[in-house]
Amino acid sequence: MHTVKQGAEPISEVLIVDDDSVALKTISSILSENRYLTHAFQTPDEAELLLASRYIPIVLLDLHLTGISGIDVLGKWKNRFPHTAIIFCSGETNISRALECLREGAADYIVKPFSKRDLLFIVGRTLEKQTHQKQAEKFKGLTQPLPAPFIAKSTVMHELRRKIRQLQGYHHLNILIVGESGTGKEVIARLLNQQERRHRPFIAINMAALPAHLVEAELFGVEKGAYTDSKASRPGKFELADEGDLFLDEIGELPNEIQPKILRVIQERTIERVGSSLQRSISFRVISATNRSLNHLKESGTFRHDLLYRLSDIILQVPPLREHKSDIPILVEHFISKYSNPKSCFKKMSDKVLDQLLSYDWPGNIRELESTIKRAMVFNEGPLIESVEIYDSTFFGTSGTELGLRQPQEPVYESIEDCERHLVESALARHGGNRKAAMSELKMSRSTFYRKLSRLGIRLNHN
Repeated sequence: MHTVKQGAEPISEVLIVDDDSVALKTISSILSENRYLTHAFQTPDEAELLLASRYIPIVLLDLHLTGISGIDVLGKWKNRFPHTAIIFCSGETNISRALECLREGAADYIVKPFSKRDLLFIVGRTLEKQTHQKQAEKFKGLTQPLPAPFIAKSTVMHELRRKIRQLQGYHHLNILIVGESGTGKEVIARLLNQQERRHRPFIAINMAALPAHLVEAELFGVEKGAYTDSKASRPGKFELADEGDLFLDEIGELPNEIQPKILRVIQERTIERVGSSLQRSISFRVISATNRSLNHLKESGTFRHDLLYRLSDIILQVPPLREHKSDIPILVEHFISKYSNPKSCFKKMSDKVLDQLLSYDWPGNIRELESTIKRAMVFNEGPLIESVEIYDSTFFGTSGTELGLRQPQEPVYESIEDCERHLVESALARHGGNRKAAMSELKMSRSTFYRKLSRLGIRLNHN
């Protein structure tokens, strides 16, 4: 039996399987009156022939069919027709039975007798989930996070890594990452996402890069016809991040007029696309980042305090590179490996150049170091990088012939102790804190090395 309301384009197709002819006719009538094309059968064998011949989005399946259990039919059909959603209909009100059906792969469960409103709601919700899944597949490339290597050996960065690991599984906690530009805040966000046991979408958006008039549409999505040029509906970033993580970079640039709307979405876990009144339930974690201090955000008057508190269930502080210079040698190795041509003969940096890198404070942090290494690899030939150009702050603020290049210089020390301290600390940094390697380079005995550490006040990482 195939029915649909005359003169109306069907919303979707629904296959109904129930050995009760009255129930079959009633369900089919309700759905066809509401623009669904229905196919009604009293046996699963007849229904299976139709499923095998064409794609049917939704099946309403009676749990207790004559001679066979609906659970058995579900198991068979989920394997053969994985893209068809199966909704169970049953007179059983036992919640454990409903849970069993859902665990076996049913899309939903509705208890007989049900109202017209409940039936239409369940079918409509299932159809919307299918549409959302298709859109998620379409945008799958956007939701797959890039690998996020954590390159560090220093104590301060290992402490940060420990906190990240402790957050595994806490998807209900929103996380705010605070740190200067170039410190690797997005790497931290991706690590938080990637350490979860199952795949979670990762949707990143830079608030500073979005024109103010596009923010709402980008975050919440747009319904067809909302604007003169919106010819198709499309999901927003929140919707794409359903069951995953939404990374809002440069959150301090969020326009004032959008902040109350984001606060409501975080509180209620529902969104409305621009041009629609339909509320969609979503589940997500917000990971946000800013290079501004929290006090600045609070006192500037441009950022709502209640939104800030909602975004910062957990605050992770990413230290600037000048506070973990001992990581510079392994970061250098990583960038050389990352940008080396397979036929390149680059192997390492000279000690002189590494000393130069260690003596600079890196106001642009890891991003500036990465650019410096890429530049050095272009202008050096041979197996050893023996010179490097560091563009200090004057480079970006001068005109004419003052390029602001920071040339290699011999450090100026106020005392012999300062000189010794620099030599020992540099040797330790070059070898990632390995004391034996540092002793070997400095040609010091163990006893002399440790006496100098004590006299110069150099504290070692014993982890």
